[in-house]
Amino acid sequence: MSPVLSRTAAPPPVPAPVTSIVPPEPMAPKLLEQVNTAAATIAECEAQIGGLALAEAKGTKGATEALAELEAKIAAARVEHAKKSAAHKAALVADRAALEAHQTWIRALPTEALIAGITAKKCADLCHAGGCAIACGIGVCMHPRRSGIPPQHQADRTIRDNHHAANLEIIRQEKDR
Repeated sequence: MSPVLSRTAAPPPVPAPVTSIVPPEPMAPKLLEQVNTAAATIAECEAQIGGLALAEAKGTKGATEALAELEAKIAAARVEHAKKSAAHKAALVADRAALEAHQTWIRALPTEALIAGITAKKCADLCHAGGCAIACGIGVCMHPRRSGIPPQHQADRTIRDNHHAANLEIIRQEKDR
């Protein structure tokens, strides 16, 4: 019988081990830099208008062409600024959605994965500078032997369960010594 026609279910795929809970890199800050660059270009060009307009009024040769070029450059910079501003607004929404999806993913991880590697003196393997694995990626350390759970997170059942499991793991390690 071919594998395609087999009635036995295929074994479920083995999930890849989690090696990091660092959130995705946000796009909005980079786009904001581009928005600010376009705004600076517009301001720089607009600052030159007065001098060129005066030169044109005096009849200086080439002033009319230079003023037309400057106005074209300003128009192009305004279009670029509008596009980058719209992209920045969309990136803010996309970054927020990506962060929410990431936080949901962390909360769905098994507690054992989040507390793996924890000791009385060392944070869990998945902890990083921007977030605590016990706290589901929140930027506050909640190591049982260092700080515990801050009052504003006491009602979070997932955090409490992770903290309790981490504490039990540390107690187990201390008994094994």
